[in-house]
Amino acid sequence: MASLANLRDARHFPNYASCPEHTWVDRDFYSPCNEREEFFRPNRHWCLTAQVVEVNKVRGAPIRAALKDKAGKLFSLKFPHNRPKALDVNKGDTVALMYAGTLKLFTHAPQIYLEHVPSAVAIPCTLPNLLALNDRLQTELKTIDGKHTCQDCQTKAWDENDHKRDCCILRPIQSLFRLDWEKFDDFHMLAAKS
Repeated sequence: MASLANLRDARHFPNYASCPEHTWVDRDFYSPCNEREEFFRPNRHWCLTAQVVEVNKVRGAPIRAALKDKAGKLFSLKFPHNRPKALDVNKGDTVALMYAGTLKLFTHAPQIYLEHVPSAVAIPCTLPNLLALNDRLQTELKTIDGKHTCQDCQTKAWDENDHKRDCCILRPIQSLFRLDWEKFDDFHMLAAKS
């Protein structure tokens, strides 16, 4: 069983500056699929988390959002023109972007291009609050019969310790906490916000 993911782990939850460039192959993130090294695929999973600081939703145009990562770096998120169902983001939300690639070489402004909408999700929580919740999970969870469980997740904790609210916040990314981050078999898709 994979260990519990930690959103502060820089290898699997990098800041913008540590994400690979979208247009070239970074061997820390990608490995060749064949001997001639013509095709590459990720050699592990990674996820960029950032808080939405501004959203521009203009009918008929691609959505653009200004984001800030854990290090305080500001960058923009470009959504594809031809995606009928774009990610629904609002100011103050945190976004989780699986396999984020930067567009550092072609633009003056730092950008992330969202190529696959199912690999991203909006979380109804600020990034500092999400990281604080992550820190609580790291100390409050234990493993029972191969499953991560709260040490005190009975009715009292559900009501008095805000476990109900925490579970609602984590629902879109709960699969990230069970993912084996070093073993890449296929792209991991995130759940839509419910």
